[in-house]
Amino acid sequence: MKILLAALLVVISLPPADAQTLKETSEQIEGLPLGMYGAFNDVLYTGTNECIYVTGKESIVGAFDAALVKVNSDLKVLWTTERTEGFLCAAKFANNIIVFSTEDWKKNTADFIKTIHAKLIDLQTGKTIREKDVYKVSDRLYVQPHLLTDSAANFQYLEIRYTKQDKFIYFSAAKREEALRGTTKIDLLSLTDNLDAKSVTLDISSLKTVTYDGSISDSKGDLFVVSHSMNSVMVEQYQNMQPAVVTGLKVKASFPEDAEVGGIISHGKKDDEIMVLLRTRGDVSSIATARFNFETKQVYSDVTAGKQLPLKQDPDLILVGFEYYKDKIIILSEKFGIRQALMTNNKTTVRYFCGDMHVSVCDSNFTLIKDVVVKKLAEFNIDVGLRSGYKISGDQLFVLSNTMPGALHIEIKYAVVDLNALTLHDGMIENTKAKGNGAIVGSETLWFNKTALTPLIIDRSITSTRKFDNILQKIEF
Repeated sequence: MKILLAALLVVISLPPADAQTLKETSEQIEGLPLGMYGAFNDVLYTGTNECIYVTGKESIVGAFDAALVKVNSDLKVLWTTERTEGFLCAAKFANNIIVFSTEDWKKNTADFIKTIHAKLIDLQTGKTIREKDVYKVSDRLYVQPHLLTDSAANFQYLEIRYTKQDKFIYFSAAKREEALRGTTKIDLLSLTDNLDAKSVTLDISSLKTVTYDGSISDSKGDLFVVSHSMNSVMVEQYQNMQPAVVTGLKVKASFPEDAEVGGIISHGKKDDEIMVLLRTRGDVSSIATARFNFETKQVYSDVTAGKQLPLKQDPDLILVGFEYYKDKIIILSEKFGIRQALMTNNKTTVRYFCGDMHVSVCDSNFTLIKDVVVKKLAEFNIDVGLRSGYKISGDQLFVLSNTMPGALHIEIKYAVVDLNALTLHDGMIENTKAKGNGAIVGSETLWFNKTALTPLIIDRSITSTRKFDNILQKIEF
């Protein structure tokens, strides 16, 4: 598959409340790195109208060749870094940007990491200030690095979790996943402004009999580690890089034995309030929702709430977002799946589809108040461009997604949900640039104060050779 990045930008204005269809114009945008697929996996907002995004090429085995691009809402690319092979993650750091990478993942992310490298980049120029190796893996085990920031994306720690996998398991995906879910050690890495590293090994004795789900940190440097067992969800608090657990909070849950569990961990009303939503994949009967408040040492959870959530009832729904708004909790989910169509040459073609989005508004105990549904349906030949993007601004939730008003004709759908009145206004963006044959990557939208930039993947295939253009599209609120 050949993917090209076209240096074009489509400019669109959102309408007043009574408008139904939007028009568009085109402008030229210069300075974008060509030949790179716009995968905005990491976005660092450095102001209300500028940000730094990560873009690059991902290989079939997960290796990521990335560059950082600083862009503003006036369509100007301020700088672009050189590409970093084996890119891991990036964060704001001491009024600059820090990038972590490993040469051991230059070709394949299944390879075992031996060394982690850090590079400090000047926020104003994009130039490298200094770089050095900051961590060496101590055991012959597969490790998973995890970036920890506060809610403003400022670097706090790099967490290195040692799994139970000591060699690559070729013939059993189930055994490999079981080994990867296991945790033998967690190191926490902090850095000085000169990139001098300090690490500590956490006491994780409680993780020996449960499954690690993820970690989150706050602006005070506290670390919160989330795990689950068959009958509970637990969050443990570590402070100031001390190895021992300070506080542990637990809530009852019910998961089948050996079930694959996924979800979202986020901050609540305050940094020291942790919201957790865990769900059994492929089994809608198991879901856990809870809010852990480490100031009051209380856990808030409605055990009946999961029975009311659309996520509980529909196995095709995937979790998109998990937000705290005033005294409400917003859970966003949408339909996603795969359809197969038999073509005339007797070859099976896979089509990806994305359907309705559910904006489930709950009270602070996860009891459903109202489920607002954004009606849509889109299909595309590749698993890119279908998932929706959203942003909460003031008292409104903005959604950008794809829909098909006609057969094989894809258009952009926008929706605005009033989070006080819980009402919906939506409409279509007529996109003549794609001529109905493209899809926005809503989940990778760059959101600014009154504008948004979102990638648009256009299928330019004429023969069986796959060819796509990637166009940045601007939407003004």
